Amino acid sequence: MKNPFKSNPVVASKQDSFFESVASRQTRLVVESFYTLLRARAPSAEIAALFSVIFAWEPPPKSLVTPWSGVIQGRKQIEESIEQFRVLTQPKRFALVRIMVENDHAIAIGELDTVLRETGEAYRVDFASHFVVREEAIVSLRIYETIVPLDLVTNP
Repeated sequence: MKNPFKSNPVVASKQDSFFESVASRQTRLVVESFYTLLRARAPSAEIAALFSVIFAWEPPPKSLVTPWSGVIQGRKQIEESIEQFRVLTQPKRFALVRIMVENDHAIAIGELDTVLRETGEAYRVDFASHFVVREEAIVSLRIYETIVPLDLVTNP
């Protein structure tokens, strides 16, 4: 008797998509955990623990809102960056618009309204973050953002 899975590409692709969805669910869970912890102002060490020991985090270069640029290396640097962001900004609104996942890749898009503590200036940050998750840990994170003064968003 013939193997029905070999001769039927529709059945084979359904099997493949089942396994891919397991990987996608794991990726989604890690990315959702990242944003849940960030929003809840969880200890920075708890957020850093979501990252693999070896990873690449590339924040946006020369951002008005985030105080760092260049590749962040090591969990300790993640903790320091999160703490510095919390000292320098006062988030007013955070909206995670959507998370799109395929296997170990995820794209999260959202908005952040925040005030720079030093100047009192308010900004809207539209962001997209590209995550790569392997073995339930973030191995790569790239953040892309557009920053606009909040008064231009609310009073065009």
